[in-house]
Formats: sequence, structure tokens, C-alpha cells
Amino acid sequence: MHPPVQILGGNRLEGRIGVQGAKGCAVLLAAAVFIADGRVSLTNVPSILDIEAVARIAHELGHQAQIEDRNFHFVSSSQVRRAHIPTHLGSRLRITPSLAAAILAKEGQVRFPLPGGDAFCPRPIDQHLAAMEAAGATVERDGAVLTARLSRGRPSPFKFSADTKNGPSLGATVTALLLASRAHGTSLIAKPSPEPEVEHVISFLQGCGIATQRRFDGAIEVAGKADVVGTHQALPPDRLEAGTLAIGAALTGGSVTLLGFPQEDLPEKFWSLLRAAGAEIEASADGCTVTMGERPSDTEAARNVTTSPHPGFPTDLQPQATVLATQMVGTTQIHEGVHELRSSHVEGLRRFGARVSTRGRTMTVTGATPLRATEVTGDDIRCVVSYVLAALVADGCSTIHGGYHLRRGHSDLIGSLRALGANVHYPKEEALSHE
Repeated sequence: MHPPVQILGGNRLEGRIGVQGAKGCAVLLAAAVFIADGRVSLTNVPSILDIEAVARIAHELGHQAQIEDRNFHFVSSSQVRRAHIPTHLGSRLRITPSLAAAILAKEGQVRFPLPGGDAFCPRPIDQHLAAMEAAGATVERDGAVLTARLSRGRPSPFKFSADTKNGPSLGATVTALLLASRAHGTSLIAKPSPEPEVEHVISFLQGCGIATQRRFDGAIEVAGKADVVGTHQALPPDRLEAGTLAIGAALTGGSVTLLGFPQEDLPEKFWSLLRAAGAEIEASADGCTVTMGERPSDTEAARNVTTSPHPGFPTDLQPQATVLATQMVGTTQIHEGVHELRSSHVEGLRRFGARVSTRGRTMTVTGATPLRATEVTGDDIRCVVSYVLAALVADGCSTIHGGYHLRRGHSDLIGSLRALGANVHYPKEEALSHE
């Protein structure tokens, strides 16, 4: 059970705080470990539910997996019990197709459910399946369960484009990289995703002894191997948690130093929005400090947001940016350029009193608007986080449901907010305090 969180508005976030390891890298690298024949260690791994689910899947297959003190240790078994991702675990994860690709590449077959995770819009897996078929797999579907088999036991060298009508797919790029890592020859992945997570997966493959090369056109060549050694890799700080805390500082008129977080890990278009809201950004040797000043930017372009692949404005910070826009004077337009739709947070924000209208992929936010406390439920990670941010500045005590999704993406965001001075608690804690 994941209890709701209660937040008393009128907070001012102040202080210095560390940022967890990157969730996006963690889940993709946790899928990638399944291609290795030896021991793999990932460090600075956030303690989130998705990583726990991957560890349980590893145990189900007969591998060893252990999570301790922000480390994820994986030891591959030479005798897999069954190349089968249990439905009750795989259906919870967005990275299930990439995890299935790693198992397929190593074992020659895999059975897996359709993925779960954040479902704020339809998120088809066609490109993942196309990559498997390009590598020589036969894919069959029985309801919500798929089976992929390689007739030759190993992937064949292949050419694959990760491009879609909404831009290159991060997940399909990783799926193709993992299939190529054990192919009998060199594969080519055209139009790969430009997201930073791809570079971390490539670094992981290189650590496993797999040769990769970027071509002049950005395509990635991967020379597959039959034997893939283990490796060790440290994860970077989570840019999305850092961005969330930075927006929290701006929203509440506070000042927060993100320890160990390089300013350049978030794109300039993100920082431009914060400056348009009046925030001052200062990089230093120990991290990055966000302080709410008194002089908002006069640049209208800076306050209008269009999400796009890296180095554009991150789609996973769009719901949080919507909250910030409710406290900015005037009208802000936010256009979702990555997903078909990303507005699951809008109705809940309206319950806080936000003035947000939607038309297609575009949201128009009118501010500055006083927010009032309410009770809301979030159904995906960033939606819940946007409600938490709104509650920080709302008048009264809000109740936020959706703790399961919050724990899928953040090891302890609530604890970080508390450390920065937010008045946040769980109902159980309040009851205990009166005993």
C-alpha cells in the first residue's frame, strides 16, 4: 500500500540537497544487464519500484540480483530456468520490450507481456517489435503476451531506423542496441534517439567489450559478440528530479542548491523558462543553485514551451512546467511535441484552481492564479509530481494520491522536500503523533 501524502501550502524551499541517481538511465541499464555473461554492477541507482521489479524478474529467470546501498549487482546464470518475463512484473514496466530484447539476444527466445508504466497516452511498441524482426526474430502475439524466437539462436546483423512520426524512439533505440550487441556481425541503427540515456547505454556496451561507432550522420554501428563480459557503471544524477526541485524553488520563492548537479545536464530552454519566471541560476563547484529573484524575463519566447527531443525542453518536465506557468503573470503556451498527448495532469490542476485550457497538444495557462488546496489522484509519475508542486503553493492542506507512481520514479522526493522545509506528511504519521 502507498498512502496519500498531505501537504500544507505556503512553503518556501530553502537549502542544499542531493539528487538521486537517474531513473531513466537506471531502468534502461537494468534491462541491459541481461545481455551480459558475467557480473555487472551499477552504482548510484535510485531506490525505486521499477528497479525492484527488474531484480525480481532476474530471480525468476534464475539470475542473481541484489540491491543494496544505491548499488544494483547482477550475476548472470549459465542455465536460465525459463526465458519468460512474468506478466505480473513485466506489465508494470515501461522498459519491458527492451528487457525482452536483451533476453532474446542472449537466450534466443523470450516470452513477455505488453508493457505498463505511465499510460498518459497510447504508447505502441511497434518499433520494438520491428527491431526484433529486423534481427531475425519471429514474433507472435497471444492477447497481451508476446513470444519472440530467433531461429539461429543469435540475432542476425541488421539495419534499423528508430525514427517515428513523433521523432526517434528512445526505447526502440535501446532495444536495437541490445539486440545488436549479440548479433553475429555488425548492425546499423539509423536515426537513433538523441536522449542522453542512449550514450549511457552505449558506454555500458563498450564496458562489456562491444565495439560501437558513431557515423557522420549520427547512425550507430554495433559489432556484436557471442561472449559479453560484465562491467561496472555509475549513473549520473537525475536531471528530471533536479528540474523538479528547481521548479519547486522558483514556485515557492526559495533558494535551493542541487549538490553535485551540473547545470549543463538540463537544456538551456529549461533554464530560460525559470528565468522568465524570475529565477536566478548560478553554477558553482558543488552544484547548481536556483534562487527566485524579483525580475522576470521580458522575453515572451522564453515563457512559451515546446517539448522536443534532447537538447530541447524535456517532455518529462512539462507537467511541472505547467504548474510554474500558473504562477507567472500573463499567458503561457505549452505544446507537447514528443507524445501524441500529455495532459493527464490538467484536470487535477484545475481542481487546484489553475486556469488551463487545452486544444490538441497545446495547453494555454493563464496566471498568476492563486491555488487552493484539494484532493487529487495522479496516474503517472510526472502527473503526481505536478500535484505535489501545486500543493506546495496552494492555500490550505492538500491530499495527493498516487504514491505508487511517485515511488516508481523517485526514491524519496517527499523526504527531499521535507529537508528543504516543506510541510509534508503522511496521515499515518499524524495519527501516531497524537497517540
